[in-house]
Amino acid sequence: MIEIARKDAWKEKEDLILAETVLTCMKAGKTQLKAFEEASVKLKRTPRACGFRWNKVLRKKYDGSIREARQKSDSCTSPDTKELEKKMEVWERAWSDLEQFVRYVRQATK
Repeated sequence: MIEIARKDAWKEKEDLILAETVLTCMKAGKTQLKAFEEASVKLKRTPRACGFRWNKVLRKKYDGSIREARQKSDSCTSPDTKELEKKMEVWERAWSDLEQFVRYVRQATK
């Protein structure tokens, strides 16, 4: 395991690297946690420190860029993926209905 020394003060360059990494990950459809992990390697800080900095200081500054990144992430989703997501929702509802029916039958046969 790599040990990372504590660094309290954030430099402007580090903020930019963190913001760029988070926004790039968002555009690619990755989670913020994944972005914090990637940024932690680049910045030699913990993912927790990166997440804290992003949420407490930077997220407010990049609100417009976040919305744009999320829109790009949504537009990257192919029609096939969207169709599969719809089918998955149908299957999930059917499964839920089946589970309810099984519970009903079990109670009725007691």
